[in-house]
Parts: sequence; C-alpha cells; structure tokens
Amino acid sequence: MTALPAYITPDQIASHFGINERTVREKAKALGLSRKIGKKVFLLEGDVHQLMEACLECPSSSQKEAGSIITEAPLTVDSYAEVQKRLTKRERNGSRRKSKRRHGNVVSMDRGQI
Repeated sequence: MTALPAYITPDQIASHFGINERTVREKAKALGLSRKIGKKVFLLEGDVHQLMEACLECPSSSQKEAGSIITEAPLTVDSYAEVQKRLTKRERNGSRRKSKRRHGNVVSMDRGQI
C-alpha cells in the first residue's frame, strides 16, 4: 500500500499564521489549490508552497509601476479651481419630502354629562 501524500487543512494553516480560516480557503480556492472531498477541504504540501508564493506578491498595481507620483508642474489657479469644484458637494436635484396632508376634521367623542 502506498503512503498518502502529506496534507494540511486550511484551519491548521490559519492557526499557524494567526489568520482567519476563511481567508485561507478563499485564497486557495481562487488559486485553484484546494482539494475537496465531501465537506472536507485540504491542501497538499506543494499547494501550501504555491499559496505562500502567491501571498508574497503585492496585489497593488502601484508597486508594479516605477516612477514618481509628483507631477511635473504645480497646479495652476485654473486647474485648482476645477478640482475644488469637482470635490465640493453638489445640491441634490431630487424631490423633497412632502409634509403629511391633513385628512378631514377631528370630531370629539366626548359627550359630556347628560
């Protein structure tokens, strides 16, 4: 009989690194690394290494592009005014709440003493 390959569950990975199990499951599923039999999910030893490599990569596109974030020239008065205009809150054009209408007259039911 052949030996079973080494495996680890997302719960074990999560507790080892101190992260949420759901995060491990979602990341492994997104990468196509998780295996599932019934309701049990597990990863093989090679899958864990691929998961760790994928987590080393920076998902932000800002790190991938080289260059400065400083613009070549300062903003002019006109462009500053345009930016300010764009960022200020605009008044809503929607309809305003209408006050409740009064329905009929209120008649007292008190008959007094007879």
